[in-house]
Amino acid sequence: MAFASGRLAAEHALRYLSGENANMDGYERAVDDELQPELDISRRLQELFHFAPPPYLALMRRSEKFWLFFCHLIRGELTYLDFVRMIGPLRIGLDLFADIARNRREAKVAALTPLLRSA
Repeated sequence: MAFASGRLAAEHALRYLSGENANMDGYERAVDDELQPELDISRRLQELFHFAPPPYLALMRRSEKFWLFFCHLIRGELTYLDFVRMIGPLRIGLDLFADIARNRREAKVAALTPLLRSA
């Protein structure tokens, strides 16, 4: 992601510096179009991992396909969007459980917030 963001920033900075563009607004739109979908899926997977690490790790240990996907992901050969395409209709479960995980995390944070303010 950082490399992709840097590439987009460089492209738009060059256009701005050459006078081709009046500002860097195109960079923000490019990030929203090209990177935000990847970041959204990544965040959902992170929510699942933090909610239930043991099943996540067991899947990585027992599923060669899952393990290889993450190897390809780390090397930049596949994207999170590729993962969503690979799991097909299981995406519904990913979204559902990621929402449940996020809601539980947010509830825990909300419960702790008054304690932090009184300290």
